[in-house]
Amino acid sequence: MKKGIIALLITAVLVFAAACSPQGTDKSVDYEIALIASADSVEDGSFNQAVWRGIESFVEEEPVSYKSYLATEDTTDAYLRVIEEAVKGGGKVVVTTGPTFGNAVKEAQEEYPEVSFLMVDGQPQEEDGSAAAIDKNTLPLLFAEEQAGYLAGYAAVKEGYHSLGFIGGKAYDSVQKFGYGFVQGADQAAKETGTSDVNLRYTYAETFEQDEQVQQLAADWYQKDTEVIFACAGGAGKSVMKAAEQTKRKVIGVDTDQGQESETVIISAVKNLNESVGDVLSTYYGEGEFAGGQAVQLSAENGGIGLSIESSRMKNFTARDYDEAFRKLAQQQVSIKSEGIKDAKALETSRVAVELVGL
Repeated sequence: MKKGIIALLITAVLVFAAACSPQGTDKSVDYEIALIASADSVEDGSFNQAVWRGIESFVEEEPVSYKSYLATEDTTDAYLRVIEEAVKGGGKVVVTTGPTFGNAVKEAQEEYPEVSFLMVDGQPQEEDGSAAAIDKNTLPLLFAEEQAGYLAGYAAVKEGYHSLGFIGGKAYDSVQKFGYGFVQGADQAAKETGTSDVNLRYTYAETFEQDEQVQQLAADWYQKDTEVIFACAGGAGKSVMKAAEQTKRKVIGVDTDQGQESETVIISAVKNLNESVGDVLSTYYGEGEFAGGQAVQLSAENGGIGLSIESSRMKNFTARDYDEAFRKLAQQQVSIKSEGIKDAKALETSRVAVELVGL
């Protein structure tokens, strides 16, 4: 991913919003940047932590007070209470992580027009789940997860794995896209290598937290014949890693480079979370502008997704292989199905046999 491409993309859609711009530091303000997450901790080794690192990287260069707030209940009312707490605590920029905040931000953007809402992997939603208006004080950052998942599946089969697994946290749109892309990438690599015996177990764990049941599920798959699992489950990915360590199998990480979490992680499907969050904050504090009012789409074309090829532990899938696969995505030479799909089996892949587990 090239440094600065995200900044240029965000600048291209900037909308000057005086009501959302910083007007100097009020001495009574405690925490101007507020991260709100629906998790036990921001240190999940995955998505939330990557967003948090983006904020930390920014404040290292631009000293601004910041704090994380954790929602203890998975309800819109609970999210609104936490947002209210953050705003009362001096929050000028409220950063939310994931799609679960859609209903809450839809209401909060109207209730707090002076606050800027940066939604990472989410956008305002109506109660029925349909898209809601994006006000000028709200900026959703959306990623092409299907592309990152495609690269992960492609790399796995090119590496030589024939028995794959996918464990998602919950069947959210972003998680499904990772999974659907994974299946299609594996199928494409199987076609190119003349492989016809690729099997893929597929399920959702119904949690993004570390969980003994997730660890046991992964261990069961590994003990059967699964060689590598693509774990798109936030903190629950650590449970998959524990199972891999016990069975001497492998994991593909997600969202950020998870290679440091476990030696079982051979590569990760990453989103450019750190830089994209930092770019938004830099523009807000440096130029007094906020690119709200519409969503920013981040993909291979603008350096928004990729694989952690620099720290890859793969032996057969090389940097040259990756560059070629990434180039095709960036130039839109690859079509990946991600919308209107009933389930992973409905993708009707010709070289990958999908087994839905518990779905």
